[in-house]
Amino acid sequence: MISVLYVDDEQNLLDIAKVFLEQTGKFHIDTSASVPEAQEKLVSIKYDAILSDYQMPVMDGIQFLKFVREHHGSIPFILFTGRGREEVVIQALENGADFYIQKGGDPRSQFAELQNKIEKAVTEKLAIHAQKVSEQRLTDIINFLPDPTLVIDAQGIAIAWNRAMEQMTGVPASDMLGKGNYEYALPFYHERRPILLDLILSYDIAIVQTYENIRQNGSSLISEKFIQDMYGGKGAYLWFVASPLCDAHGSIVGAIESIRDITLQKKLEQTVRASERRYHNVFDAAAEAMIVVDRDSGKILDANIAAMQLYGYTRDEFRSLQSRDLTDDRARMIPADREGILHIPERRHRKKDGFLFPAEISGNVYPQKKQTIAIITVRDITDRKNAERELAWRNDALNAANEQLAATTEELRQNCEELGNNQRQLVQANDFLTSLISASPFAIIAFDVGGTILRWNTAAERLFGWSEYEMVGKTLPNIPMEKLPEFRAFIQRVLSGEAIPGIELQRITKDGSKVDIRLFAAPIYYDEVTITGVLGIIEDITEQKAIAEALSDNRRILDTLMHNLPVMVYRCRNDPEWTMEFVSNGCVDLTGYAPEDLIQNCTISFGSLIVPEDRHRVYDMIRQGVDRLQPFQMEYRISDRAGRVREVWGQGRGIFNNQGELVAFEGYITDTVEIKRA
Repeated sequence: MISVLYVDDEQNLLDIAKVFLEQTGKFHIDTSASVPEAQEKLVSIKYDAILSDYQMPVMDGIQFLKFVREHHGSIPFILFTGRGREEVVIQALENGADFYIQKGGDPRSQFAELQNKIEKAVTEKLAIHAQKVSEQRLTDIINFLPDPTLVIDAQGIAIAWNRAMEQMTGVPASDMLGKGNYEYALPFYHERRPILLDLILSYDIAIVQTYENIRQNGSSLISEKFIQDMYGGKGAYLWFVASPLCDAHGSIVGAIESIRDITLQKKLEQTVRASERRYHNVFDAAAEAMIVVDRDSGKILDANIAAMQLYGYTRDEFRSLQSRDLTDDRARMIPADREGILHIPERRHRKKDGFLFPAEISGNVYPQKKQTIAIITVRDITDRKNAERELAWRNDALNAANEQLAATTEELRQNCEELGNNQRQLVQANDFLTSLISASPFAIIAFDVGGTILRWNTAAERLFGWSEYEMVGKTLPNIPMEKLPEFRAFIQRVLSGEAIPGIELQRITKDGSKVDIRLFAAPIYYDEVTITGVLGIIEDITEQKAIAEALSDNRRILDTLMHNLPVMVYRCRNDPEWTMEFVSNGCVDLTGYAPEDLIQNCTISFGSLIVPEDRHRVYDMIRQGVDRLQPFQMEYRISDRAGRVREVWGQGRGIFNNQGELVAFEGYITDTVEIKRA
């Protein structure tokens, strides 16, 4: 019901208007015979509209209008004027009157027009207020987004510039909002030019060519770019995603772009690629065939150049094989539970062309965080086998002449040959181990049972700052005093035969700074029993921890935003039951069910909450939106946990994978009572 304050010094007209308007059932009319009386009522009573005569004692209608606009804002104001008062009408409109009505004529027609004008003024006021509330909510949501975000309208005018964008560019929103002519490009490029979100409004090949690559995900455009002018010329790798803003009819009315600084991620990727290149340089330089295998699955992960030459497969072909594909009997090359040193004296292997040859296998099985790998060396021992067979034949001939002497000679020869082979293998193994340690991207430190450092590789020099010359023959200098008891206990565990798979520690570098590391340690054996020292492999995880903490903060901010929105935000599968994969806390007020009740249909499916009469219509509207690749909006009814039927309003859109297949829906749902109240 609309509450109206009617001010007129003609009491009869006040009474007639009150009766006529209130009998419609739409209005409550409060009357005042003078402006001062009306001013007193406005102090304590809030009205939806004001109807005022013009010619009154003490203060006329125009003066009253000025008072209302100054003290009570934009309350709808309708002025009653006498005929022939055009100058009054002009003054009324200039001072903010919503409508004017001239007195006289048929009373029914006049009051019907009055009823229409009041309803129209109040409706327009409510619509304007609702629009402002909606715009403010959108602004608040954009400001809470963790990524810097920019929104422009269809004319290229900046209409949103969130706090994260202010922090990234140093430009406050007050200096950017309302400006066009590519003002928003200046903080990034120091020139006015189109950026990614301009492609949403108008596709321009000249804009596309300024980005390294642009890929499309639904209606969104995604790209990455290094911008040299960022952060005072230091430059930064930025990730961009731009999407269209559409009205209720699906027409594009603007564009939104979010930006993320991925410089740290890029540097980490470059570090990983450099490490992989160094690994492959050492790996491919090895003279013997080397293959990397996933112990559990048997899948071949990598092979060096010597292995490709030995078997005839390319590297990509190797990576499509199982280790059993190389053996003659197609049995597992490495036992599923095997760890540590691996040695298979002889086994028949098959080359790509089918040729069989005897192979000797040696290597190690290394448990890692995600998988256990085996790095094996394969030797073709055909020549050795032939030599052994020929030597055996010659020895047999010699034995026929002098069996005892031949037996003694053969035993001595075999002993000498085995000793020579062992010495050669030991030299080769030491040379190979030295090369691997020197080229390893990880810091490798070895020390004896007394703590004296025996090896200190190049990666250890880079990580801690001390050179190999400074450290060999010394004890570790980079352990904080408070950590010494812990370190001694750790060393005792390793010297007792325990291998440490990986622990996170903090150590001190030569310049006094601290670095986060992950340490893998194992005992060094002289033989199968005697431990002569400790081998430590150290990984620098400082940047990894920083990235993990940043990701954790971003997830926390997003979770906080989602679970505090006054609506139910969801992601569900593309099935008739609306199987929920994510639901925000807003579902409690809307349905009476907690998020865990709806997720994976644990207690009930959301699809079953939709009133049966509305389900077919809801599914049709969703399908129409998906077919047009546009967001869908709809109003329907649900039955909440208490059995009450509630009218709800929802908006969402389909989520597609890189193959264009519909995989899920995302959106939000709210009670229509909240919308109507707004």
